Amino acid sequence: MNGGIARYFSEIDKNTIENPIFRNLLQFAYLTFSEIETENWFIEAHQFRIEAKFNDSGKPTPEGIHRDGVDFVLMAMINRQNVQGGMTRIYDLNKNLKAEFMLENFLDIALVDDHQVYHSVTEIKVNDFTLGDIGLRDVLVITFKKA
Repeated sequence: MNGGIARYFSEIDKNTIENPIFRNLLQFAYLTFSEIETENWFIEAHQFRIEAKFNDSGKPTPEGIHRDGVDFVLMAMINRQNVQGGMTRIYDLNKNLKAEFMLENFLDIALVDDHQVYHSVTEIKVNDFTLGDIGLRDVLVITFKKA
């Protein structure tokens, strides 16, 4: 359960794990976070596809403002297709909004210290119905927790 929402994940496809972009993102995050903390990490990677449909918005963070319960988080935009919204918001420990920005283009990245901030993402809606009834937001999230 995550924010009262059950989430089930399949294993990441071998082709994704061997993809040079995935490997470079993982190495970048590992080197960055290891400069701050330990070098021994429990690492998880999750591919999130959020869909918005004709009469239904997509909710990237259905639990709302939250922390992931890890040490550090890397969020990387993979694909945005025919959507509006999806604003990433960063909050202080009192849940006061401190920053908001759009992960809009391929490999736009946000790095989060999960002990120092909360975060959320606004819902997405279909942007242009002449392009279709579905909009997509694909994000890769890699979390690091001290081993």
